[in-house]
Amino acid sequence: MRASSRLWPIHYARSINDNLCLRLTLNDSELIAVQAALEHYRKSCEVKLADGPQAPYWAHLRAIDAVLGRLFADTQMTSTSSFCWPKQSD
Repeated sequence: MRASSRLWPIHYARSINDNLCLRLTLNDSELIAVQAALEHYRKSCEVKLADGPQAPYWAHLRAIDAVLGRLFADTQMTSTSSFCWPKQSD
């Protein structure tokens, strides 16, 4: 099954060192779900690594830490709800 760009708002760009870079657009619910999934998988990797380093869990753990560290780094509010804006003083 081929994912249409309409369903997957992922923008691809090539970096200088030829690594694939992605920009992913998520709403607040999706962001919370991704964070929860990463944290859950992080715990699973830690259980697998309890007996010592092994592939692919060591690499996955490093990647999860990197993603969680950047997950909220470049957020932009897109809601037009008046509840999101600071209250105006009279």
